[in-house]
Amino acid sequence: MIELNYLSISAAVILVAFICANLPTSLTIGHIKPTMAHLKKARLVKIDKERSVDRTKTISVSSHIFSSSREAEHLSKLKGLLEKAGIRLVVVTHQLKGVDAFRPYFDGDIYLDTQLFMFIIYREVNIINKNKKLLRTFFGPHERWMPVWMGLMRVKLWWYTLSSMREGLWGDLKGEGRLLGGVFLIAHDSLVWSYLEKEWGDKPNVQEIKAVVEKYARKTETSGSFYRICMVGGMVDIVAILNQHLLSVMPAHGIFVDFMMTSIVIGQANIAIAWGVRYAQGMTAIVLAMNRLTAVVFPVKFKQIWSNRNIFIVNSVQVVPGIVMGAGTFTGKFAYKKSDLGGIYCFINEGGSRSFYYTLAGFVQTLFIFYLIINYFVLFRSFRRQLKQARSDAVSRAKKHQENRLLIIAVVICSLEISTWLFSLWAFVIWVKSRAAGAERDARKDCRAFNFQIPSRLFHLIFDALYDVYACTPPYLLIGFSTPFQKRILAFFGLQRLPKTQPSSSTAMSIGTSTNSTSTRGRQLSYGDNLRTQ
Repeated sequence: MIELNYLSISAAVILVAFICANLPTSLTIGHIKPTMAHLKKARLVKIDKERSVDRTKTISVSSHIFSSSREAEHLSKLKGLLEKAGIRLVVVTHQLKGVDAFRPYFDGDIYLDTQLFMFIIYREVNIINKNKKLLRTFFGPHERWMPVWMGLMRVKLWWYTLSSMREGLWGDLKGEGRLLGGVFLIAHDSLVWSYLEKEWGDKPNVQEIKAVVEKYARKTETSGSFYRICMVGGMVDIVAILNQHLLSVMPAHGIFVDFMMTSIVIGQANIAIAWGVRYAQGMTAIVLAMNRLTAVVFPVKFKQIWSNRNIFIVNSVQVVPGIVMGAGTFTGKFAYKKSDLGGIYCFINEGGSRSFYYTLAGFVQTLFIFYLIINYFVLFRSFRRQLKQARSDAVSRAKKHQENRLLIIAVVICSLEISTWLFSLWAFVIWVKSRAAGAERDARKDCRAFNFQIPSRLFHLIFDALYDVYACTPPYLLIGFSTPFQKRILAFFGLQRLPKTQPSSSTAMSIGTSTNSTSTRGRQLSYGDNLRTQ
């Protein structure tokens, strides 16, 4: 009877233990996801071999993809998609043991998650491992240790083990593997998607990660700082081209004359908009040049410099000075004058104001040009130096190729800015002053005065053509040199289909997994088959 009671009690205890062991780990050992502020504290040190840890090779959490062990082997199936999206997959581990055995199954970089590296010597690893307060950033802020009895009693563990054995993947019991990790997708200094390991052998759904990566790739292709600057510049160009033709060219040819004559304010608005958009176009060229310069000179801090908050300020700098300068022209006196084409045009009917505006425009545009020359001189010197140090992996080559194409766009736009400046310098400074000198000569009958003139129609032809080219070229540059825009144009006309993805509330630039295990023969099967960080 007593033995029966003991058996009943033992069976009840085992049953309760079995039920508790198979409860969701979020209820038993915790499920606190780390924040980006916590992950940014990580110091990830590159591991070349188990006995060779290079403390000089560290990376920033905000600019790479982090993964480790079993999840790394699992996510390697997405290598092609990740490289195409410009995402780099690396391993983050919490121990050195097992790194060499894992190398054949993962050709990327492996990093040690530790802030105590300066005290780590391979012979001292076992001593340091006894310290329960080690700062393993990617495994916190609340480290989730799976008790051995709980792990062995979980049904899914044995299911994962059998599945792995059928695939020919074997593990061992070397190393410390009780610490659970997860998968983290990091983009632009924010943790946008995460997956915490539920048990030994657990791994995220590849299709879910694929959907998130594809959605990110489509979204970020045209949402970067360069494209946002181009979009604002494009809106300015649209205003410029409409203003130029509707309120200047067409009235000069006799179209909309009655409308223009209803009020001088319409003519004033035409000149104010024309002057304002020229300043805005100049600022756009400056900002694009600065964007490419920082991308080459400060690649690590580039996304921090051109963050969403800062890009809003940059877009304001593109537009606000133009609005102020355009509004300033309303202080002058305006009048309509008949054109040689039978229409009318508006001009500043005050010599002092006209001379001031032309001088100010020439001075500001000259400052723009000098900055552009200095900017691109520094940029190309830095670019040549970086070419000698460029990485040869597929992701780096793809990113460098895209950077080169964006640089071409910026250079062409800045070349148009320089061409416009040269024409403006000649037309509005030399030509205007020569006409004034000619008028003064006629008044004084002084044959020594310089008198150089150009036919009015030829002047307006060159000016309008250059103005139109400047305003219309950027969109074609994006189509010709931007792969994302080419894809969207082809998709718009039905010539190419964009990949469809499952709905997802998060996007990511970096994929990282931090797990408790690294398989020595492929996939980790049990709690002992892990890499441990110090």
